[in-house]
Amino acid sequence: MAFHPAVFFERLYAILPIILILGFIFSNTFLFKKIILDYLKADIITAGIILTLFLFLSIQYIYNPVQGFFWYNSAMYYTGFFIMAQILFTLLIDLLIWNKPVKWLKHGIIVLIFGCLIGGGNYIVALTSLAIMGLFLIYSIIRKKSVSFIIIITIGFIAIGAGLLISVTAPGNAFRQQAFEEMEVYGMSPASAIANSYIAALYSAFRLTRLSHIFIFLCLIPVVYPIVNKSEFKFSMPGLATGIFFSVYASTFTPNLFSLSSYGPPRVMNISYYVYLLCVFLTLIYWTGWVSKRKKNKFASKRDKKAKSKKQSALLAGNNAIILLLICAALSVSYDSLSNANILAGVSALRSLTTGEARTYHQEQQNRKAIYNDPSIINAEVTPFTARPYVLYFDDITDDAGDWRNVSVAETYGKESVVLVNPG
Repeated sequence: MAFHPAVFFERLYAILPIILILGFIFSNTFLFKKIILDYLKADIITAGIILTLFLFLSIQYIYNPVQGFFWYNSAMYYTGFFIMAQILFTLLIDLLIWNKPVKWLKHGIIVLIFGCLIGGGNYIVALTSLAIMGLFLIYSIIRKKSVSFIIIITIGFIAIGAGLLISVTAPGNAFRQQAFEEMEVYGMSPASAIANSYIAALYSAFRLTRLSHIFIFLCLIPVVYPIVNKSEFKFSMPGLATGIFFSVYASTFTPNLFSLSSYGPPRVMNISYYVYLLCVFLTLIYWTGWVSKRKKNKFASKRDKKAKSKKQSALLAGNNAIILLLICAALSVSYDSLSNANILAGVSALRSLTTGEARTYHQEQQNRKAIYNDPSIINAEVTPFTARPYVLYFDDITDDAGDWRNVSVAETYGKESVVLVNPG
């Protein structure tokens, strides 16, 4: 967290969203490659379609872009650690798919290092990762996986658990919790927090899902069907799978309900949204697989000479369904962008560029920096921003020189005080 690019050169702050967005794309591509390509044996075009749909929803409909990719403290500490967790669990899936001894040591070392880092990071990613690691451990024991795999899972579970335990019991965390209590902000009991996490997850799922999400989810079904239909996986317990996926999603709300009795700030909701999308995609794939296996078993003994023509008719109907759903999805996305320019991150950024809002914001930032870097100015006074691009602007100093934000800026630039004048 201290390795901030701007420490070396302020303009390096601009590489943050590039690093995080590319990292987010990489971790999801890595994950979907293992699940869709390597495990379900899909063709690369189909896998590309599924990944593209997921990335579009993840990045464009992100709950809060500035805290997800642009503000360092939030973006690196939340999205960055989420990327790390995705890579960790993809490596475990890789071990499940390719049971090769040559991978044990390499993957085991990465799992240990990433597990320690994730456990000591933000509580949302840490707790959810601990839950998923626990599920991996239970699965590997029930399915009697190799001793080496169980050892690696156990190492990951202990690493994340130890990091989380140290973080929770740290004196600084207790001091912070005391500060919240002084503001009369109290948490819930563990049992209440877990129970309310399911309610929060259900409520947030309805709040996060737009019509465009529904059409894109539906687009996924005819794309996935041929893949799961020929897969050797049985998809035998969709109810249990759904419960597990939903519980993983619900776990993202538990830390903040436990400590603050709230769903959490936008940076936390970003993580909940990422996990929500992953769980929905996996749930749809699982249920589609279950339906395909039931249908295959039901009609396996009723094949006749018209099977080929029926298959062609079904393929044509599937293609038509995909086209229709894509049209509906495109119309829904267009409606979202027209109804509120800030719903889609890309549309919001484009609007800020084309209207000159981004340029004005940049120039006002440069004007402030000129004042901050002027050694002859001891008590700096700056005016408020007139332009505030949605994907870039997060917060500002105030007209109170004693405000912690003002104090931090003053210390950074060696001023006695920094204050906002004429805040309007």
